Amino acid sequence: MSATQAGLFPSIGDGIVKIAGVVEALEDGGYAGWYVMETDVALTEGEPPAGEGPVLGVARSLSYLRALESNAA
Repeated sequence: MSATQAGLFPSIGDGIVKIAGVVEALEDGGYAGWYVMETDVALTEGEPPAGEGPVLGVARSLSYLRALESNAA
């Protein structure tokens, strides 16, 4: 739990993995399947208010992925 709280699972595009390169390699290889986004968090103080908490990281991840899609078009 402490590793998760310390940022072990950042939003897509915020970490050290070059997601754009991974997606590009898959697309170049003819991959036509689903991409799955998973967000791991440690909520230790109850459910956050609406619009706060994990939803912010999910929004950052989606924004990053949409930018990849826009750049590929």
